[in-house]
Amino acid sequence: MTPNAVPAGQGRGGLLKKLLAAVRAEFRTEIYRPAPDDPVFVAPACSVADCDRIVSMRGLCNGHVIRWRHRGRPDMEDFLADAGLPVRGRQALSICKVAGCRYGNFGKGLCGKHYDRWVRAGRPGPEVWDAPDLVAPGVAPAECRLSFCTLWAEGPQKIFCRSHHERWTNAGSPHPERFAMDCELTGTAHIATSPASSRWNSSTGCSAGPTPTAARPRPAP
Repeated sequence: MTPNAVPAGQGRGGLLKKLLAAVRAEFRTEIYRPAPDDPVFVAPACSVADCDRIVSMRGLCNGHVIRWRHRGRPDMEDFLADAGLPVRGRQALSICKVAGCRYGNFGKGLCGKHYDRWVRAGRPGPEVWDAPDLVAPGVAPAECRLSFCTLWAEGPQKIFCRSHHERWTNAGSPHPERFAMDCELTGTAHIATSPASSRWNSSTGCSAGPTPTAARPRPAP
């Protein structure tokens, strides 16, 4: 048998099948997200309550470290007691002020649709303007594709709210599912298990850096 020969019955398809069978199911994906108590990888969470990003230093994620420094490096207990609004990418976007409307703010506290109707009505004062209902009773538009955003998608042919649609467009309109995944992974522990999954991270407006954030291996005992 020559050095490069493959035993009979073990072509490339057979070898691939054996390799996949030996790989745990959670690794058979483009992106692996280890749990905080993973026995091999460590992904400590930021000490700020309800922050899902991983620690950069001093028990804080990069965004909260920057905020802590801007405040003059206060005592950590005091900072954690009042860390402020969620860091970039997790803050709730402003919403239309018309009751019951969940489209994103466009101007004057109104969504683009209500703003247009307000202008056509002669820009009346809020106390006299009877803002129209834009949605039929009991039929709410779909929400933005990003799981942490509760605003309505800007239109029936769109899957993002106004702000995230604009961010997606500014990023060059990448594949919507790739864009959504990148936004949701920003600042969290994850490992790209294929070259393709590391390339698309750099271009979207939600990205915090040019490459995915790799979880750190647990030190050997």
